[in-house]
Amino acid sequence: MTFVGTLKKNVFLVGFMGVGKTTVARRMARDMGVACVDVDAFLERKHGRSAAELFGEFGEDVLRELEYEALVECTNMGHSLISCGEGIVAFDKSRELLKRRGFAVMLESSEATSLGRIHNLSTRPLLAHDCDIEGLWEQRKPLYEEVARAKINVQGRSTGSVADFVAKVLARAGVYTPDSEDAVAKKIEADSLKRRKKHRHSKNGRPRSAAERSNASRKGQKAAGAFKESTASSKRHVAHAPASGQGAAEKKQNGSGAPKHRRRRGSRGRGKMRASNNRQNGQRGATPPAN
Repeated sequence: MTFVGTLKKNVFLVGFMGVGKTTVARRMARDMGVACVDVDAFLERKHGRSAAELFGEFGEDVLRELEYEALVECTNMGHSLISCGEGIVAFDKSRELLKRRGFAVMLESSEATSLGRIHNLSTRPLLAHDCDIEGLWEQRKPLYEEVARAKINVQGRSTGSVADFVAKVLARAGVYTPDSEDAVAKKIEADSLKRRKKHRHSKNGRPRSAAERSNASRKGQKAAGAFKESTASSKRHVAHAPASGQGAAEKKQNGSGAPKHRRRRGSRGRGKMRASNNRQNGQRGATPPAN
């Protein structure tokens, strides 16, 4: 289901690895018409290394501090859907930020299902270093529940179904307000106005002068007039064209429909024709008879 609306505050998607936080956030952003940001992707763009690489190079403590800094920056971008890494709740300051600066939604699933969705274990910092998955799950779950304002079980559900359900939860909580038809119309009109203003500028980015706009208008009017004249000419041609029965009768009267008057051959064509006739009659190279 597609909505268009406004977020009243940031929405954080939290949960264990593999539950589909990033996928659901992207689907919700598309359906709801709101912004979406992924903390891990932002972290990688900022530092030029993935979370797994930062973990391997600097250790978990440094990674969690860097995650917190990235989370603060994402939160300050404006109200949006924010997909968080699974270990972000392991840092005290990150948990306080999640509780204070937005509405956290926990996506939960069974441990086996979550791990089954991970196609590349090397992209997960802890899995890449052979951690105890069961122990980690038991450790993380109460931390997710601590910050979450709502919990949604994604077990056996499609991405679209989960995104739709989360949107309804946010609407009931007053975090998300779908726009009315009038508001949607105003947004469309505003976008159209932006496009028109953009077209008022020339290719090099400077505003078009009055003479340039007038010239462009004349060209448009001329093109429109040429199109109308072409259309009228086509209609006149169709109106004066002979009916199909009449054309067939004329073709039958004239033979195979070939034109009565053939184009006159040039001298070169007549010479070729005579040479061809001579070869057919066996007279090539013959001398004329004596008188």
